[in-house]
Amino acid sequence: MKKSFVVAAMAAFVMALSSCGSKAPDINGRWDVVSINGQPTVCYEIALPGLVFDTENQRVYGYTGVNRCNGSFTIDGTEIKFGEVATTMMASQIEAMDQERGFLDALEASVKAVAVKDGVSLRNDKGKEVLHLVPSLKAEDAPDEK
Repeated sequence: MKKSFVVAAMAAFVMALSSCGSKAPDINGRWDVVSINGQPTVCYEIALPGLVFDTENQRVYGYTGVNRCNGSFTIDGTEIKFGEVATTMMASQIEAMDQERGFLDALEASVKAVAVKDGVSLRNDKGKEVLHLVPSLKAEDAPDEK
């Protein structure tokens, strides 16, 4: 009886671990960034920061809140790694530039993509959310990211 309980408990444990998510959520498409390091994003210029993921070509495009950006990324399981990210070089008010710096630092710190109730959480190596993404309400063919 005791042996059966141990086997059943081990089987339940293995099943629980396998359901923890060894695969990143589907991030393909357009996302709005609603928080950076736990702080709500603010629209200082023309739009909130946002990202467009092209998973087929492993490219990311976006708007930092001040500048356009683009770069590469890879996904392996739940791990996400961004390559070099290039930006245009526009200036703005200090608060907008600070938010942009936080956005770019958060991309660099992101190592894990986790599905959450309303979107995707990009987290750093300590498990802290650095970017919170929600599906964008912008039209899919909006020309502003590429």
